[in-house]
Amino acid sequence: MTIYRNLGDNHGIAAVLTLLGNMARPQGNSVAARPLYAESLAICRQLGDKQGIAASLNGLGNVAVQEGDFAAARPLYEESLAISRGFGDKHRIAAALNNLGAVAERQGDYAVGAALQKESLAIAWELGNTVGILPPIDNLGGVALACGENERAVRLWGASHALRERTSAALPPTELEERAAGIASARAALGEELFAAAWTQGRSMTPQEIVQYALTDKIAKSSSASGFLKSGRGA
Repeated sequence: MTIYRNLGDNHGIAAVLTLLGNMARPQGNSVAARPLYAESLAICRQLGDKQGIAASLNGLGNVAVQEGDFAAARPLYEESLAISRGFGDKHRIAAALNNLGAVAERQGDYAVGAALQKESLAIAWELGNTVGILPPIDNLGGVALACGENERAVRLWGASHALRERTSAALPPTELEERAAGIASARAALGEELFAAAWTQGRSMTPQEIVQYALTDKIAKSSSASGFLKSGRGA
């Protein structure tokens, strides 16, 4: 960062600011992450750097989610998604869709949350992004739990856990406590025998089987994803 600032390289400064935000936020330091993303966003808007704008907006959305402000996160993710779709960045499209799905889930719209996360999952799988399929699989497990599909949630989380072990893609520290609580809730609802069977079934799945299972429609369609996304944004 010091070198880029001395050179007056605004592209480099913005990129490093986003990277620093990406390091601070998963450690739970949203207070430090927010100004980093905000400065990066301001620079990228000035430069007309659409990829940088999308990345900074996504980071600010993640900060808002971490702080529990889902209403603030949604338009940030929507703008990031719209920009990413504009220049065809499928990796970033998948990330924004998953994040929007997580917001819908947190706001109690499980049908929309599942639809957005499944779209994210399908894109990540199409791209061959094994690590990229993990967040939507994890979040679909959360949707399943919220809808009383305890065995499905455990299978999805068991599958994700095994795949994370194989790819060394650890769950972010900020999500560990929530995941542990979800697993404990499912275990209590199912009992030890059913829980262990579902967990083992999930862990035994191949990546292709995991994706096929996760994309299976288990959540009743109460509303559409397009209705969740604001008119003119993210569509």
